Amino acid sequence: MSVLRPQDKEDLDGNNKNKIFGPSCKRHKRLSVYNNSINGTQLSQEQRSQDEEDLEATTQNFTTSLKCLKNVDHYNSKSSEQLQEQEDSAAGILQWVTVKNFMCHDHLNFTFSPNINFVQGRNGSGKSAIASAVVVGLGGTARDTNRGKNTQGLVKYGKQTATIEIALKNTGKEAFKHELYGDTIIVERKIQIKGGGGYKIKAKNGSVVSVKKDEVQRMLDHFNIQVDNPITILNQDMSRDFLNTADSKGLYKFFLKATQLQQMKDDYNHLQKALKISSDIIQNRKEHLPLLKKEVDEQRTQYEFSVSLNDKRKKLHELRKELVWAMIIQAEKEEVASHKELERHESSVKAVQDKISSYATKSEEEQNLYRKIQEELNNISSKIKGLSSKVKKAREDMVDAKMKHKDKQMQFNTAERKIQNIQKEISVLKEAVERDYNDAWTIYNAELPLWEEKMKAVENELDVLEHSKNTEETHFVNIQNTLNLKENCLETIHQEQIAIKLRCQALEKELRGLKSNKSTVYGQWVPQLLAAVDSAHSKGAFIKKPVGPLGEYIKLGNEKWGHVAEKVLGNRITSFRVDNHKDKMVLKTIMRKIFGNTELQPSIIVSKFRDQVHNVSYEVQSDKYPSLWSILIVEDTVVANTLLDEMKVESILLIPTAKEAGHILKDKAAVPENCMCAFTLNCDTYYPDPNYRLHSGRGQRPTKYLQVSVEQKQRETQAELEHSKENLKACHQKMIDMRAEISELKNECNASRKKSLSIKQAMDKLHCKQADLRNQKPSPPTDVCQLEEDIRQQETVLKEAQDNFQKIKEDIASSKDAFTKASSEFENVTKEEKDQFKIAENEKEKLSLAEGRMNKQIHAMDIYKKKEKELQKVKKEAEMKLKAASEKLERQLERASDFQPRMDTVRSVEEIQRQYSGLEARLNKERAQAGDPLKIAERYKATKERYSAVSSEIESHNNLIKKIKESVSVRLGQFKYFRKLLSIMIKSTFKSSLVVRKLNGSLNFDFEKEELTLSVVKIDSERCTDKQSIVKSGNKKVPKQSLAMMSGGERSFSTVAFIIALWEVMESPVRILDEFDVFMDIVARQQSMTMMIDASKSRTQYIYLTPLDINLSFNKKKNPSIYRMPDPERNAADRN
Repeated sequence: MSVLRPQDKEDLDGNNKNKIFGPSCKRHKRLSVYNNSINGTQLSQEQRSQDEEDLEATTQNFTTSLKCLKNVDHYNSKSSEQLQEQEDSAAGILQWVTVKNFMCHDHLNFTFSPNINFVQGRNGSGKSAIASAVVVGLGGTARDTNRGKNTQGLVKYGKQTATIEIALKNTGKEAFKHELYGDTIIVERKIQIKGGGGYKIKAKNGSVVSVKKDEVQRMLDHFNIQVDNPITILNQDMSRDFLNTADSKGLYKFFLKATQLQQMKDDYNHLQKALKISSDIIQNRKEHLPLLKKEVDEQRTQYEFSVSLNDKRKKLHELRKELVWAMIIQAEKEEVASHKELERHESSVKAVQDKISSYATKSEEEQNLYRKIQEELNNISSKIKGLSSKVKKAREDMVDAKMKHKDKQMQFNTAERKIQNIQKEISVLKEAVERDYNDAWTIYNAELPLWEEKMKAVENELDVLEHSKNTEETHFVNIQNTLNLKENCLETIHQEQIAIKLRCQALEKELRGLKSNKSTVYGQWVPQLLAAVDSAHSKGAFIKKPVGPLGEYIKLGNEKWGHVAEKVLGNRITSFRVDNHKDKMVLKTIMRKIFGNTELQPSIIVSKFRDQVHNVSYEVQSDKYPSLWSILIVEDTVVANTLLDEMKVESILLIPTAKEAGHILKDKAAVPENCMCAFTLNCDTYYPDPNYRLHSGRGQRPTKYLQVSVEQKQRETQAELEHSKENLKACHQKMIDMRAEISELKNECNASRKKSLSIKQAMDKLHCKQADLRNQKPSPPTDVCQLEEDIRQQETVLKEAQDNFQKIKEDIASSKDAFTKASSEFENVTKEEKDQFKIAENEKEKLSLAEGRMNKQIHAMDIYKKKEKELQKVKKEAEMKLKAASEKLERQLERASDFQPRMDTVRSVEEIQRQYSGLEARLNKERAQAGDPLKIAERYKATKERYSAVSSEIESHNNLIKKIKESVSVRLGQFKYFRKLLSIMIKSTFKSSLVVRKLNGSLNFDFEKEELTLSVVKIDSERCTDKQSIVKSGNKKVPKQSLAMMSGGERSFSTVAFIIALWEVMESPVRILDEFDVFMDIVARQQSMTMMIDASKSRTQYIYLTPLDINLSFNKKKNPSIYRMPDPERNAADRN
């Protein structure tokens, strides 16, 4: 029987790689307990097979647990061996460390001596970077150095890559893979500023042996170097905290971590938890054993029940026979009914066909009459067409004759007037010849020079006045243009003043509204409109109450994108949404009452209200940038769906800068999924590749509606009102100044106009004088010879005109006769055409009546044809129904061949079917429950055997767990003994180390409370205060001090003695201490260093990092090496 589910087995075996109980495991997974819920009365075959597989998995897990206990024993023995005095090994010490672009160093190469090394440097010189480089280079993390959260932060500022190379000595019997690496192992680690990096483990000759971190860990385990153990490497922060701590629990934790007892303790605790979980699972499965016993009893009952099913099978057969013959009787009745229905449809089709034949005959008669009338109408139309051409020709002839007669009359009148004019001219010429022109020439020659002199004087005066007039007109035009510009400017300022007044009134009204109602942020009309909507809704005018303004329900999750959100939403912020068109019409009526017929009405969106927000799984996908939908907090489902439907806010990406937007959206591969467009903080709009384009925005502006408080809106409105009033005052002053300038220009314009008028009057007088002079110009006398020649020519022209007049008179009589004849002919043809038109109208009326009768017959015939088609269709369906009924009856008779003889029954098929189905269902259910008797017997036997096997296996597992618990208990005792042994050794070493300063110290380990108390007694002191505890030593009382009561130097010295004591019990080839002496006085520091140097082992490497000067006298036999770091750049600058 199983104790673990398959997924539990994966947790134990797969996820932790069969190491969940091992001492090196640092992360444990909690095991899940299999709780099998049994809802029925039996276990399925699948569950039983699963139980058997889980049983095997549990056995393997317990076997693994026993192996893990052996590993713990080995671990304990190894730690015990570290306490023994062994021959020192030179393998594992640091030969040199090189860093590039690491922390504050560009390049640093540090070579260490094999024993004692002092590194002295001022704060900021980079000495602590050496310890950090050792930790990180040998696989540690940035947290182990207390220098950051990740290794990327250790790369020098401005650099891309940091490199750490560490050389470790690899000689002697403790060498690690000497055949591959040789005498030196070089570990190189690269750190990338963008993340990543890697390891290279090289041999002495520089060849790369491995690039895996696991190889570094194996090497460190071999050399027993633990970079995260404070006894191996005590960094600056941990040194400061440790040297200043007085917490007993903190000292105890430090002791456990330094001696690796904490790891052992965690491993034992995890092992105990695993055993408890396994015990609980076994107990849980043990409680399920009665169910298996119950299953055996149920299977035996089912076998006995299966015997009683034969009688029910016989009764089911009889019901089956009755059902078959009932179905045959029903099919026979259906066949008779189908046959009668077919005969009824056939008679209906025959009656309709007779009607169609009758209407076809009548329709043919009407068609013959229609064709006859149509032929007569065509003949009349042909006659009318011939008469129309005659009428047209007669009209043309009459018009032509009329025009010719009219032309002759005009020629007659012209010739008559010409004769009269010629006769008159001849008379005038004859009178002129008779006059005497000799005296006229003498007078003409004397008057002409005088006249020319007067004319020239007048023309000179006119030129002067003309020049003055042009100058004055130019001056007037300039003044008039300036005046027009000023008047236009005045009108513009006046209009601006009116606009500002209206704006002030609107702002005052808005300010009053803001003080009374916060919804006026969206407009002065909002409170009135919302009140009207509420009133209409309460009266039942709306099917669903409109929602709006939409901006009232929208808040901003990130206010810096508010102006972008308002740009995208546009005027929809003040719009309303309704559920249907009826509600839209009602809302429009309300708006019309409030706004009138102006265009200021908010828009209305019609869309069905939904109870849930649309699915936004297709929202634009970006890990770095938000979508517009993600920064909007929408309180109403209807408003949220409006934003998704109308504005597609889930597909709009928000990218702060244009550079980032262009970089992402130019490349189709980089465009986030479902991105329709993107906006920047400057309101630039970007559309992604392959249709990449952008539209520049107008920059950032404060939000007008979204998440604007009423108080802020009031302040903004008040500020705008005051600014508008100032503008109004400025406009008023401008108008006063402008009117003064216009008045001056008008005065100047009037003066110029008067001057121009006086010049014009003077010029008019001169023009009149000039005209009089032209009229007074002397005329030369006429030549008589020329006059006589003119008389002769005019007499010749007169004779020709008289001849032409006589000819025209004769043509007029002829044209009048032609016109009279053409008019008579036109009247006769027109009368004949009218008569034919009357005859044609009568024929058309007859034709229309005939066409109506014919169409009526055709329409009636079409109706009956359509009815015949429908009846034929119904008839065909009846035939198919009859055929189907016959075929069904045949099939039923064939099925009844196995149920002879015929059985007559009066019960319906449905009744028999219900009884048959019910009995069959019960029989099937009982048969399914009972099953095959042989299989039931076999199943009962197999279940009983499995029950016995599972019971015995659970018992054996219980015994196994009991043995494992006993073994764990023994090992916990060994762990406590080992812990006590370590504490005794540490106490002894600690006490001997304090003698240097004449101190008598002790370490008090309280393993139950997990506390470590460090106490020091001054041997030569007799002072005792109320806060000191007294320790008896023979008959002499001496003062006793706790760690918190000591001075800084004494505390630091005592903790150094504690570290040396831990060194004695924990072996490591390398020990590094950073700034361990900063809190010591000179004496304590000298004694501590002397003590550490004296306690040092010859082939263990010690590296001490200190900011203090090293001028102490050491044991010359130890020969310590001292390295001085160069001063940091800032300290050098201070000295200069």
